[in-house]
Amino acid sequence: MNYIDYNYYLNEFRGIVVPYEELCPLMRRACMAVDILTRNVIPFSGGFDAFLSRIDSEMRSFFEQTVKKAAACQAEYLYLCKETVTAQSTVSSADIEELEKTTVSGTVETTDFSQNKKDTVLKEEKTLRFKNTKESYPVNGNICPDTYMLLAQAGLLYNGVSV
Repeated sequence: MNYIDYNYYLNEFRGIVVPYEELCPLMRRACMAVDILTRNVIPFSGGFDAFLSRIDSEMRSFFEQTVKKAAACQAEYLYLCKETVTAQSTVSSADIEELEKTTVSGTVETTDFSQNKKDTVLKEEKTLRFKNTKESYPVNGNICPDTYMLLAQAGLLYNGVSV
């Protein structure tokens, strides 16, 4: 499901000029990234128009523009990075307050049920903290930090409270 087209990218988003043939597949991949980040809330709602129709009319334009901007940012990011560069090198250092490395520990049950024990798993995560915000955003080499921030600010990354 595409949320943007080439006309939107060039004339409304005003992204860098990218040849049509190169940007079209990236727009599809960018929209797929938006769907993945939002846990497919838009496709599960019946499509973009059905999703927007369920939103209060005063906020509808905000959500529409946010999703479109997020997809356009992601498409541009994929073009610029050619999907081989990590997010740390594409974010302006003037915008970043901290690049943190944190170690997160958790437990996972072994697949060998005869042992019936839990193993501690250590995982290193990288997060970005942008100036003038309190939130940290995970660094993923395939997701543009701007895409993540736009969707987060609109509440589209919310997945409930775990109980």
